[in-house]
Amino acid sequence: MQNLETQKYELIYLIMQLDSPQILQKMVQLAMQKDLKEEVPAYHNAVKPLRKGLNLGQIAAEQNYKGFSWKEFCALRTKLAITETAEELIALI
Repeated sequence: MQNLETQKYELIYLIMQLDSPQILQKMVQLAMQKDLKEEVPAYHNAVKPLRKGLNLGQIAAEQNYKGFSWKEFCALRTKLAITETAEELIALI
């Protein structure tokens, strides 16, 4: 495989051999269309913020989110006497 510099020089040579202004014009248009930045994945354009400056803390406050107590969770787990592993429980779904 050729290195990048060699490929560039070969492209320049091919361009210099052109005698059709139309082909040269199309090549210029194609080169200008190519965005040098990385392409943005489609989902980036699909997800829009609800409001500018909105953050997770504000959403939690607006929805009165309380979270859960680890202590209560452990007590409930003990009370229910769950002995199956997480994998076994998932398999039941």
